[in-house]
Order: sequence, then structure tokens, then C-alpha cells
Amino acid sequence: MMFYTEIDGGLCAGWELCGHSIEMLWIRDERSSLTAYRLLNDGKKATLHGNAAGSIYFDEWNRPDLAQVREWLPAYWLLYDQIRKQFWEHVQETSPRYHQISGPTGQKGSNRR
Repeated sequence: MMFYTEIDGGLCAGWELCGHSIEMLWIRDERSSLTAYRLLNDGKKATLHGNAAGSIYFDEWNRPDLAQVREWLPAYWLLYDQIRKQFWEHVQETSPRYHQISGPTGQKGSNRR
């Protein structure tokens, strides 16, 4: 399942949920005029002419997880925090255990023992 996260200031990212891991697809910084590039897992960069300026794409054959991208590009920490928040919201919404513990909404005493 692919997700899109955006924060104020023109930062956005595409990421995918694979099992219990967040795999990063791309980051776009609309404030940046840097030429788009693909960041490979070995640290090499490949320039991508014709793509939107400020775009960073990740290795499509071996996508890095959120933790790895956070290490490589720490300046985007606010975006990473929002991705993590969106991830946990999705996990809670889709977890049968979460719904079982929460109980039906509006039911008085559903959390009493």
C-alpha cells in the first residue's frame, strides 16, 4: 500500500508499507532548486534530468527503510516524524486488536473492569 505525506513548507514524500516496515520511495522539497537524483543504497547519486527539481528518489530495487533515510538525510526530520505518525495511525486503524481493546464508540463503561 502506497502512502503520501506532506508537511508545511513544500516537503512531501511517497512511501510504502511492506509488512511492518516503511519503505521510502521518494522525497520532494519544493523549496530546493537542486537537480533531481536517485540515491542508491551504496551512497552513489544518479542525476535524473527532466524530473522535478528538489526530488530525491531511492533505489527501486532495494528500497531503504525510514530509519536509513533519516540517517542519510537528517535535515528532513519533521517530514520523517509525520510519516511515522501516519504509519502508526494506519496500524491502529487496521489492527483488529486495537478495535477489540477500544470497544465500540459511544458505549458507556466499555473500558471499565
